[in-house]
Amino acid sequence: MIAKIEEFITMQFTSSKRVLSAFGPIPGSSKTRISERRKLMDEAESWDIRHHRHWQKALELVSGCRFSMLPTIIPKEGTILGGNMTLRGNNLSLACFHGINFKSKSWAIFTVDEPYIFFATEAQKTPEQAVHVVEDLTFYIGHELTAHTRSKNMATICKLSRGHSMPPTFTSVQQWFHYAFATSEVKGLDTFPEMSRESGDPQADPYKSARSRKAQEYNHDTEIIFAFPSLQMHLKTIHEQAETEPLPEDPKPQVDCSFVTEFEDHIFVAMDAEVILFLHDLVSMYIKEKDKGTYGSGPKSAKSPESEKKRITHPTTALKQDWREFECNTWHVEPTVRLLHWASKQIDPVGVDYVLQKLGFTHARVTIPKWMQRGLLDPMDKLTSFLVQNLILVLKEKPKEDEEED
Repeated sequence: MIAKIEEFITMQFTSSKRVLSAFGPIPGSSKTRISERRKLMDEAESWDIRHHRHWQKALELVSGCRFSMLPTIIPKEGTILGGNMTLRGNNLSLACFHGINFKSKSWAIFTVDEPYIFFATEAQKTPEQAVHVVEDLTFYIGHELTAHTRSKNMATICKLSRGHSMPPTFTSVQQWFHYAFATSEVKGLDTFPEMSRESGDPQADPYKSARSRKAQEYNHDTEIIFAFPSLQMHLKTIHEQAETEPLPEDPKPQVDCSFVTEFEDHIFVAMDAEVILFLHDLVSMYIKEKDKGTYGSGPKSAKSPESEKKRITHPTTALKQDWREFECNTWHVEPTVRLLHWASKQIDPVGVDYVLQKLGFTHARVTIPKWMQRGLLDPMDKLTSFLVQNLILVLKEKPKEDEEED
C-alpha cells in the first residue's frame, strides 16, 4: 500500500510540473539549483545522523534575548533550555501476521498493559562554549503499581495459529480485530478497543456479547513466548558536545549512560525453540518488507527526486553512521527469568544474561542503551529542540504593540 501511494503521489507531482511548465519556466526549478539544494539537504541529513547536535541553534538564539514575560534579558551564559514529553495509556496491542496478508496461518500479538513513558531533556552552554545535554527516559509497564499483584503479567508476546480452516470473509475492521485478538491467554483483549456505548446505559456495551461469542468460536491455538511483570526502566544519558562539530581526525564525542531496571517478578520465557524462531522470522520478514517498500526504487514511469537519491540498503545503515562513543557507567539489569515448560511447569529461574546471550546480545551493556538512544531518545530530543527553537522565534519577534495590549 505504501508503494502504491508513493507511485500515485509521484505521478501526480510529475504531471503537475508538466502542466505548469506549459505556462512558462517555473522559478527555482532549474536542474542545477535542484541538484545543489538536494546535495545540501543530503549533507545536512548525514551530518545530523552522525553528530546529533540539536540544541546549538536554540541556545544561540536565546542568548541575550528579551521576552515580555520576563523582567530581565536572558544572560549569554548559564541558560538552560529543555522540555519533557509524556505518553500514557491503558493498553497497547499490536497484531503482526506472518505472511503476505491477514489470512496467514500464524501471527504474533504484542500487548502491554498500562504503558507510561516520560522523557525529559536539558541543554546548557558551558563556559568553554561547549554544550552539555542531559536526557532522561523513564518507561513503566504497569503505572498503577498499587493495584497489581506479583503474579499478574503486564506485557506478553504470543503466537496465535488459526488451524487448517480459512478465516471467514469479514466486512469491517472490528470483525478483523476480534479475529486477530481472539485468545484466552491475554485477558481483556476481547473488549479492546472500547466501542461506543448506548446513551441510556453508560455501562452497557452492545458489542460485548457478540465479541465474546466470536472469540469462543475461533478456537485459535495460543502459545506465550514472553511474559513480563510490572517493571520500571530508567535510562539517563549525558552528552558533551564541543563548540564546533568534530572532524574525522578529532576524538569522538562520548555519551555516558546509566541504565537501571526494576522488575516486580520473574520474566517468563517459553522453552519451545520453535516459537522463538517464529518470532525471529516474523521480525526479519517485516524488516525485509520495510526495505522493499521504503528503500526500493520508485516507479519506472516517473523518477522522483527521492528515487534518484542514494538508497539505504539496510534500515540500520543510517544509525551506524553515528559518530559518538557510548560508555555505560551504571548497569543494573538483574531480573530472574523462568522458563515455561510445555506442561506448564516452571523451571528454576536463571539470570537475564543467559537469555540475552541466547538472543544475540553479547554486549548488552552497550548495545541496549545505544539502540534506545538512537531509536528513541535522539528523535525526541530533536523534536523538543525544534519546538523550543520555534517558540523562541515566536516570542522574540512578538510586536511591541501586542505586548502592551496584553
